[in-house]
Amino acid sequence: MPAGDSVLNVGGMLEAGVFPKKDDEVIITQETAEVLFPGTSFADCVGKTFAFCGRIFTVSAVTIPQKAAFNEHFRVDLYYMRTQKAAIFIPYETLKTFGEKKETPVFAGSLMCVIRGMADDPEKRQAVEDVLFMEIPGLDEGQKGWANYYLQKIDERSEQIDQVMKVFYAVFFTMCLLICLYMVSVIRTELFYRRKELGYLQIFGLSKSAVLQMLWGEHLVRAGAAFILAFAAAVILILLYGLIFGGLVLPSWLTFPACLLFAALYLLFAYATVRRYLKTSIRELIT
Repeated sequence: MPAGDSVLNVGGMLEAGVFPKKDDEVIITQETAEVLFPGTSFADCVGKTFAFCGRIFTVSAVTIPQKAAFNEHFRVDLYYMRTQKAAIFIPYETLKTFGEKKETPVFAGSLMCVIRGMADDPEKRQAVEDVLFMEIPGLDEGQKGWANYYLQKIDERSEQIDQVMKVFYAVFFTMCLLICLYMVSVIRTELFYRRKELGYLQIFGLSKSAVLQMLWGEHLVRAGAAFILAFAAAVILILLYGLIFGGLVLPSWLTFPACLLFAALYLLFAYATVRRYLKTSIRELIT
């Protein structure tokens, strides 16, 4: 794997040396060093050359998978941890020029793959957890933990985010109520400046219920337009995020009903305010 993706480039995985920077540089395991350079320290193995498959390679680093399996940054990698024999880790771009694809797995019954959508599929996630949730050296006897250190971190952060989101929605709901109360004063101000219009509409034969429907319909159109604009803005932002960062982040399912609740509260406050204002007599409206 490239340096940015390789488990072997994680802190603590290399006993001596550095991650390969050239096509002819490789990482070897402890067992390989003992076969190729018997009696030589791991540090002294770095920089030495050897022949393999008709090519000359330079040792860039030595790794001891079993020793590096449990460290601060990457608790374990099941594939490399099971490499209990001589192994050479060759840059893939170099390896594919002379290597042949191995059809049978390295370990009987094993399969290396990417599980897409794991986070969104409880069954897939549980299947992975059953494999990676295991007894970890250093923990109390019988106590289990995440085999992958980052899965544990993701779980911890997810729980923290869930708690923050509960507070966020509580604050959001409170703000909605305050905004609705503010809108009441805005609606009253608008009705005050339209009072003559409302009075003359009734003089010319339009009933109060019809005037109420007309005014409430205006607010319904406003709420609908605001909802459409907000939805369009959200779609644009999601697509821009996907283009820039290469992945889509969708809002919580609670966002949609929360927006509908806010719109319903607004329409309810608007209806109640208009209805109360129309109780004013026609004389008071036009004078």
